[in-house]
Amino acid sequence: MEEQEDFNADDFIPADENNENEDVDIYELLFQELSSIMMDRDSSSVEVTAWMIGDKLRRVLGVISDNEKGKQAFALLQQQIESKYGVEFTQEKLHECIKIADEFPDLFLFSELTDHVDIHHIRHLINVDSDLARTYYSEMCKLEKWSADQLKEKIDAKAFEAEYGEDA
Repeated sequence: MEEQEDFNADDFIPADENNENEDVDIYELLFQELSSIMMDRDSSSVEVTAWMIGDKLRRVLGVISDNEKGKQAFALLQQQIESKYGVEFTQEKLHECIKIADEFPDLFLFSELTDHVDIHHIRHLINVDSDLARTYYSEMCKLEKWSADQLKEKIDAKAFEAEYGEDA
């Protein structure tokens, strides 16, 4: 029986001694994929588009082992997106997209949530530290049809912790 070889993300990234153009090709490919998402944004909700952008960014930029190269790639992508699609795509907005994908890793569950809430709700929910509390607030938004302002008030008042205890 043959032993399987272990692979990690670095196995799929060109080594530094290779042609520098390979790095540019990776970033250009990522930009093309983000452009494709942006072009399809009319067929998707704002929330799902943000999730898709964030997921793509975190998956590709997350495997870059050199932190400085990752920062440079992110800045370059942000500039390209901003110049092509407008100033709404600042670095802060792209970081927000990544956080959305991080805090809601399942697109199916996330898109189900977005049937009941909008981007303003999502912005409050991504800042909830506990996964359990975030789930509680998400479900309560759906059940009780909270506005984004009501959600913020509930989060600020720690409604989840009050109902289920500090350790919840």
